[in-house]
Amino acid sequence: MTEHQVSRVVQASTADVFAVVSDLRRLPDWLPTVQSARPAAPGSDTDVHVEGDGYADDGFWRPSADQLRVEWGAPSRGGEGGTYAGWLQVEDRTGGSEVVVHLSFFADEPPDVEHSLAAALDALADIVES
Repeated sequence: MTEHQVSRVVQASTADVFAVVSDLRRLPDWLPTVQSARPAAPGSDTDVHVEGDGYADDGFWRPSADQLRVEWGAPSRGGEGGTYAGWLQVEDRTGGSEVVVHLSFFADEPPDVEHSLAAALDALADIVES
């Protein structure tokens, strides 16, 4: 298992930041590897379907407004563990918000994960600071 975590302070309220990061439809706006994200088909065992650069996957998506946190990942299949899981936490800071994103990979991981996470937080900052 490998773990990756990056953080960034943005000049926006926690409410404004959480409104963007918890909205599944906005995921492609700030996560460069995602091309589309939508709720999974009715009756599915998963919450979301995400497609991106060379992948398509179903998984879970759990935003918690009370905790200003979103958790996601690929579920286990047929008794095998999931391939990845992550979370994003928004915390109040003087003059803005700190956004922390964490990914855990239980199998092969894509290249340049921390660079991709930093790019995602940069894109998020561009959205919420506008």
